[in-house]
Amino acid sequence: MARKTKPKAPAIEAAQSKEDCARRIRAIGTLRREIIAIEGNLSAQIAVLKEAAEALATPFRERLAEQEQAVQAYCETNKDRLTQGGKKKSFDFGSGEVKWRQRPPSVRIRGIPAVIDALRELGLGRFLRQKTEVDKEAMLKEPEVAAAVAGVTVVSGVEDFAIEPVDEKLSDQASPEVSGAA
Repeated sequence: MARKTKPKAPAIEAAQSKEDCARRIRAIGTLRREIIAIEGNLSAQIAVLKEAAEALATPFRERLAEQEQAVQAYCETNKDRLTQGGKKKSFDFGSGEVKWRQRPPSVRIRGIPAVIDALRELGLGRFLRQKTEVDKEAMLKEPEVAAAVAGVTVVSGVEDFAIEPVDEKLSDQASPEVSGAA
């Protein structure tokens, strides 16, 4: 079987001087601004389309809600007959099916600190969960000690490279070079 070889990445021409780097950084800034403008235009177009679609869908949503309410009202009124006295959990109308499903039990809590205090006072600690977490900030304060622990690696000295072009804004008046006046 023939071995597949990875295609080589195209050679990248390195900047040749400080001036070339400065020119390329200006170009990077211009390209980033162009991309931001395109993305902004896209977002505006999406917003317009979404608003138009919402306007078109609203009457359908209202009619859907009316139909659902009418079916539910009939089914709730006739639930005993449709479910054969609770023996079935659904009924098939031929054009579709309605179902009654019991939700699983859930717990809702308002005012968590007060509930925690009440559970402690009532001796119901079994309803409280203790959570232990590793304090990474403390480890960074003592990196030599932390690094001695199996499974812990303290990473430092990683250097990232970033290019940050000057964010130039267009002024209200064109410069003489741009307008042709000199």
